[in-house]
This record gives sequence, C-alpha cells and structure tokens, in this order.
Amino acid sequence: MMQVQLGNSVEVITKGTTPTTLGKDFKESGIKFLRAQNVINGKVLLNDDILYIDENT
Repeated sequence: MMQVQLGNSVEVITKGTTPTTLGKDFKESGIKFLRAQNVINGKVLLNDDILYIDENT
C-alpha cells in the first residue's frame, strides 16, 4: 500500500463546507468526498459510508 500526504492527494481541503450547505446534493458515484470521520489515526478509510460529489460541486 502506497502512503502519501493528504495535501499531495487532494485539490481542496475546507472546514465545514458540504455540498448541502452550498445547495447541492451528494451523488451515487463520482469524486470521493472525505469527511473527518473517514480519517482515523492519520489514515484515510474508504469504507461503506464514503460520499461522492460531481465536478460541478
């Protein structure tokens, strides 16, 4: 398993902004939308509760 720093793997990191606060919806597939609950002990967990957004979001 390759490990990289989160800042080298994402385009945008924000605090508290979600698609719903922007008037958008989550999608069934697309770009992974990571939440704090997906980061445990410095590792990103891509489990069943991962959410998705589209390019317009």
